Amino acid sequence: LQFLYFIEDISSTNKMKLHLLGVLSGVSLCSGLLPSHGWNTLSEQVFFHSSNETGPYADGAVELMAKFPMVTIEKWMAIDNKKDMSENIDDALRRVKKVNPKTSVIFYTNSVCDFPQYKSLYDAFNAQPENWLRNTSNLPIRQSCAGWYDMPVFDFSKSEVRDLWSSLCLNATAAGADGCFVDRAVDGTPKSILNKDAYDAGHLKVIQDLQKSVGPNGVVIANHAYTMPNVNAAQLEFCDASATTIQYLKECKDNKKICQCHSGSDPNVLAAYLIGAYSGEGFGSYYGYGPWDSRMEYNSTWTATYWPDYFDYPLGTPSPAVQKGDYYTREFTHASVTLNATSKTGTVKWKSN
Repeated sequence: LQFLYFIEDISSTNKMKLHLLGVLSGVSLCSGLLPSHGWNTLSEQVFFHSSNETGPYADGAVELMAKFPMVTIEKWMAIDNKKDMSENIDDALRRVKKVNPKTSVIFYTNSVCDFPQYKSLYDAFNAQPENWLRNTSNLPIRQSCAGWYDMPVFDFSKSEVRDLWSSLCLNATAAGADGCFVDRAVDGTPKSILNKDAYDAGHLKVIQDLQKSVGPNGVVIANHAYTMPNVNAAQLEFCDASATTIQYLKECKDNKKICQCHSGSDPNVLAAYLIGAYSGEGFGSYYGYGPWDSRMEYNSTWTATYWPDYFDYPLGTPSPAVQKGDYYTREFTHASVTLNATSKTGTVKWKSN
């Protein structure tokens, strides 16, 4: 009952205390919702990953986003309003969830970059120089990421840093998110780290512990971490029309992970995705795209970009893919797919269109 009181309190300090207590006591603060998955149409296995710099999404945009089984809101959400980014992302996710409670909504975090727009976490960590990651010369590492500069880095070899960083996601799940996206989960870390083995072990542990905290139905998308044990999701950030995409999807399948294939609207990449697409009990592959941040106004062009007509074409269950060298084919009930992985060209022939 005490932590329910803290959830109601709008003080970011009290919310952080709540989640540190939750982590340390092993209490799961998230019931979570795994994304649904199906084969009737591609729309049953797509995701949305973006944000709107200029302010809240228009109601029509939220209604469209709520059609996706899974929605992640990025670190630029309504950044111009100068609020704590956590509030902006929480608000966007709540609006999607209100339209469709069955959409799994995901909060963006970064395990290396201490972005200043996440003000509560940034201010707390900036006041702890003893917990900043250091280089082999024993000097604090200052990181640059995505247009932000001179940021301290989390030293995950220390339990107090792991708890502090995790509180960002756990605050979000207490506010209604079904899980978190963890950027730079296995790459993009600084070079020349002092006590690198301890840092690497702590980096893995903080993500795995986060999965424990959000529970088996909570989603933790570790970027590029296709084989990371005891974490239930990954993203292939730069899906392309290659054999590499198919291989990474296979690794996710073999490890029973939810796996996002993030791309632009290139039909060749869609072909590669469908060659490797899979499903299982509580896991499966998803196809999606969208700029990391957007200043686009909601209109018919926006709708056509994010929800193209082929999302609703009949697809049907697949047969196993057939490979002959770098040439792949796969049959679905209502579609035929080919891919030449050398030339990175593919086709999707929808039988009903």
